[in-house]
Amino acid sequence: MILIKQASWKDLMKVFQFLKMAGKDFPDPYFRVTNKKIDHIRVFARLIKHLFLNSFQKLANYSTVMWLAEDRDRVKGVAIVGIRNGKALLHDIYVSRDFRRRGVGSELLKVVIDFCTRRNYVLGLYVKNNTSAINLYKKNGFKITGSNNGSIYIEL
Repeated sequence: MILIKQASWKDLMKVFQFLKMAGKDFPDPYFRVTNKKIDHIRVFARLIKHLFLNSFQKLANYSTVMWLAEDRDRVKGVAIVGIRNGKALLHDIYVSRDFRRRGVGSELLKVVIDFCTRRNYVLGLYVKNNTSAINLYKKNGFKITGSNNGSIYIEL
């Protein structure tokens, strides 16, 4: 059974291991690794930075919120949202290959939408050539509102 919860400091290593196993860089638009090789030390440092900034949101005026989809205490999916000035940018929803097409991504998205709606955040995201992702977002009320450098901007 999948349990979805908001990530905390205790979950830091689980998130890092999940992203590392998935071969994913931490989706941080300000410090993205630009080369193809992922430096896992930098990914881990960015996770710490974002969780630290989340604790000082008033000072930083930026925070990152993460949710985990877990099965038997193992991470099977992650949703990562950056928040700044009343706007939320969905950086990524990633579900492990063995749990795709089981509704895990939809459940993570619903949690993110609920979180943003309750706080009156405008929720948006950029998508590049991913038809299944675009369909998921459209099915959940998102509309294409623009494009930039080959990416489509979708907003709720």
